[in-house]
Amino acid sequence: MEDLFAPTAPVSVTAASRQKKLVLSWNPSTDYNGVKEHQVFVNDELVMTTGDNEQVILNDMKGYEHIPS
Repeated sequence: MEDLFAPTAPVSVTAASRQKKLVLSWNPSTDYNGVKEHQVFVNDELVMTTGDNEQVILNDMKGYEHIPS
């Protein structure tokens, strides 16, 4: 089935600083065909791809790890 409509943008996006790390979290995008992944960009550079409804920790903007919520 062809997907004719773009997914919604993630909502309730938050960013917080915790112990010199940037913590991002959000409510996931929705789409009638489902959403496979979210991409996280820093300065126009893709730093990670992650599944829905996750929390992302960017360590000093050099690396990352993710923690399922």
